[in-house]
Amino acid sequence: MAAETDSSAGLTADDIALIFQYLDAGLNSTIFKGQLLGIYTGIMAFTLWNIYTEKCKRIGKATIVVIMILYVMAAIDFALYWSYIRRIYVKHGQTFVDEYLAYFDSNNLEIPMAMTGIISTICADSAMIWRCWMVWGKRWPVVMLPILFLISGTVFKAIVTYKQSTDSAADAFIDLLLILYLAFILATTLWCTLAIIFRILSVGRASSGSGRPIRVYRHIIEVLVESSALYAIFLLLDMAFLACQNMANYYMETVAAFARGVAPTLIIGRVAAGHARPDDSWQGSIMSSLHFGRDSEQMGSQDDTTQSAIMADNALEVPPGRKDNPEGVSE
Repeated sequence: MAAETDSSAGLTADDIALIFQYLDAGLNSTIFKGQLLGIYTGIMAFTLWNIYTEKCKRIGKATIVVIMILYVMAAIDFALYWSYIRRIYVKHGQTFVDEYLAYFDSNNLEIPMAMTGIISTICADSAMIWRCWMVWGKRWPVVMLPILFLISGTVFKAIVTYKQSTDSAADAFIDLLLILYLAFILATTLWCTLAIIFRILSVGRASSGSGRPIRVYRHIIEVLVESSALYAIFLLLDMAFLACQNMANYYMETVAAFARGVAPTLIIGRVAAGHARPDDSWQGSIMSSLHFGRDSEQMGSQDDTTQSAIMADNALEVPPGRKDNPEGVSE
């Protein structure tokens, strides 16, 4: 008790209150991260169960690899954060001042923790860009901007990691870089989601001249919007709290990281469970060959299958052997 009194000498009541706010936010957000990982585990188990049932073989292997990488990165990230918190509260837990100093002290866990986030962001956003690229008939101009957004965001995150590990930048500059990183990632998500939805609606209307495609593909659009909104909302809140220097940023960062992996997993899970469309929505539809993913052996053949699908521009694809099968929708 005397040691704690000595270490806090010279600190005002406001300083002490601020220290405890930082410590509480760090500990509670890590506990919250563990709870969210438990929810994520349940969602992942549900998704894999539906994928490996007989009716869900339409999900591509590459897609399964992506969502598995996202989950593994989330688990590693939690393990690293828990080790970081243990270092603060057990190894340096003599006084709250020691805990506070250890909280902001450079350590060898900062780079691995940042790398898990960077890898997860690249995987999640690359999957979204790839879906957009496929739906638009492999047209590079459509996805060039989100690719640049993703590269820019990754560069800003790498700079933040370097600056934090070397203590070579002011906190305000670090926060600015983080806000730019979040802004570019948000722009990538919104651009690809809106481009996919616009493609579905525009091709459908051009081919039928009516509003039927909107009704037919309402459930697919709902899945895309709901999953992207889940991620986008938390990114926006994270940016706002970070700009305002609010302690809620710790929690929003945790939830945004959770949504980053859960959003694509939910899309796969709902498609695998058959909840992404009404039961008869694909029957007789001119857009019944729309696919958001393909198996590796299907990626190389687009000529004959695409010609029999729809439209002369080869925009939408039919996997080999499924020209008349409306059930082959995959992520």
